[in-house]
Amino acid sequence: MRDKYFNLVQDVDYACIYYQKYYSMAVTIERIVSALCACVSTVGIAGWAIWKEHPLIWSVLIAISQTVAVIFPYTPYKKRRLALDYMIPRLQAVKLRVFMTWQRHCDDIDYDFTEDFLHDFQDFHRTDTEFLGAEEIPTHKKMGEKARALVDLDLSGQFKVKEEDLIGSRLKN
Repeated sequence: MRDKYFNLVQDVDYACIYYQKYYSMAVTIERIVSALCACVSTVGIAGWAIWKEHPLIWSVLIAISQTVAVIFPYTPYKKRRLALDYMIPRLQAVKLRVFMTWQRHCDDIDYDFTEDFLHDFQDFHRTDTEFLGAEEIPTHKKMGEKARALVDLDLSGQFKVKEEDLIGSRLKN
């Protein structure tokens, strides 16, 4: 049970880090799309006002930017970002509790993690389903690798864990 609990510690840490990275990416994409729509719309209107030629091109540019601006809030990025707004703080609370439990009992060979594991495991997975429902956060390979490296660094620094016990080592085998 001790190994299962430590795997939970790693999984919760990974989820927190990965979701924060995904959230940052989603916010960046949202800002870029909004800025592009505003620029294309403004340039289209200015171009149409200055150059009376090619009104079809200017009107198509304006129509496309306005369509994207209207549709974008209904895309998965927006929904996921909104879910992560509420989910990340809850996950961080679970992470804190899991880390504190591990830190308190990691040296006690006789400690039974069963009750803690069941409670924390349920809380961890309930957080996912409560905020995301059937929606899933896509896995981006590079973002996942960075998150794994940060988890390994985080845990080896905080708990003096051996390298073979970390996520990166688990996944290599």
